[in-house]
Amino acid sequence: MWNTTLSFDYPLPMNDDQNWLEDYQQYLNKLNVHDKIENGLSRYLYAVFLLVGTFGNLSCVYGLSQYCRTAWSVCFYLVLSMLFGLIELYIYCGNLWFLSLTDKNLTLEINILSNAVCKVYNFVTTVLLYFNSWVIVAISVETMITIVYPHRMYKMCTVERARSIVLLITVLVVCLNLHYFWTIGLSLPETNPDVTHRMCHNNYQPQLSDEITLIVPLLEFLLDNIIPFIMVTIFIYMTLVTMILKKKTLHLT
Repeated sequence: MWNTTLSFDYPLPMNDDQNWLEDYQQYLNKLNVHDKIENGLSRYLYAVFLLVGTFGNLSCVYGLSQYCRTAWSVCFYLVLSMLFGLIELYIYCGNLWFLSLTDKNLTLEINILSNAVCKVYNFVTTVLLYFNSWVIVAISVETMITIVYPHRMYKMCTVERARSIVLLITVLVVCLNLHYFWTIGLSLPETNPDVTHRMCHNNYQPQLSDEITLIVPLLEFLLDNIIPFIMVTIFIYMTLVTMILKKKTLHLT
């Protein structure tokens, strides 16, 4: 009996088996052509993204670093954000580029090297993501202070204060992600019958409760995405409202 649920767009079986086989072969050839085009574009596009991202970030870092000692602390935040963003670009876009070239997932290969590498790699990458998200929050706060409370700008928006805030963010982010050292690990087929290959995941210890394995991803999503997004939105809204009100006041006067 013919299976007509394998795909949504290849020709359905016909009465003439030979005609159907020819149509199906043409469909497979078309898929191969599409795969070759996609792989070719991926190789060049990811390489372009890496080159443009590297050149753009490093040039901006060099330009902004000249003002970090004398200008407002927002330059200090921007330099850190660009540096960490460049690292993230290498981790994620670089991995996709390597995958398109060699058909090997470099991140996966690194994760399954050993149990220690599995823990440390996920801990470091998550800390980088968290840190960059909260640095953007700090930038939005300083922008809001500059517009809404300009008389406090020279006291609150200083490089010394920014360094203290960065230290605070680092300590908090590191503490929030220490759980990776006991909730993430490498499972091996010879020691865990539930897996068929080496696997770095967040449920490798049977003694971990279901609450931990469910709450931790939710907490990460809130701290890395939802809460920073809400805070940035609030501060941007306050900044825009103040700018509009000031503009109206100038027109009235």
